[in-house]
Amino acid sequence: LRKQGVQQACPLCRTLLPSGPEQLFEDATCIYARTVGRQRAGRMAWLPLTASEKRNMAQVVEMWTSAANQGNMHAQYQLGYTYLLGRGVAQDSEKGLQWIRRAADEGFPEAQAALLRRDYSETAQRCRKVAEQGDSKAQFAFGKMYYTGRGVAQDDDEAVRWLRKASDQGNADALYHLGVMHFTGKGVAQDMKK
Repeated sequence: LRKQGVQQACPLCRTLLPSGPEQLFEDATCIYARTVGRQRAGRMAWLPLTASEKRNMAQVVEMWTSAANQGNMHAQYQLGYTYLLGRGVAQDSEKGLQWIRRAADEGFPEAQAALLRRDYSETAQRCRKVAEQGDSKAQFAFGKMYYTGRGVAQDDDEAVRWLRKASDQGNADALYHLGVMHFTGKGVAQDMKK
């Protein structure tokens, strides 16, 4: 009902129910953006927060947490990075990674990519799941993992297999890497025409 603009109210007292996860995320992100704008003001590093900024960040974290617990992947991801980097909260890498993993488990591409950059062995398992579902970006990433040996044992045949799946779907990066493999003869017979 919320998605169609209908406000939900308690059937007994008719009090409006709290905002849904999408609205919580949007409202919190607006507060965060205002805080970040004042905080950074042309600087590249965060300075100690003022009392007002601390209250704003506490409100943002509370709202993002509520939205994240209701399944909002954007909130899970943002909350993860907020904790991971210590932006306006005490830095907590473990808590940050937990939120980013949760968003990745729910299929949020940015979170999956963030994990790709952090932990290759765990990421290889996650990437395989998404690649097997037919996602060309995941197929390319998984093929590249086999090509480089990151997160999986290096295997040119598997690299070619996954890169072909991705290139068959029009993934330009996969097509380029296959071309390089054919040009150099790595994992396939050397073929300058391909």
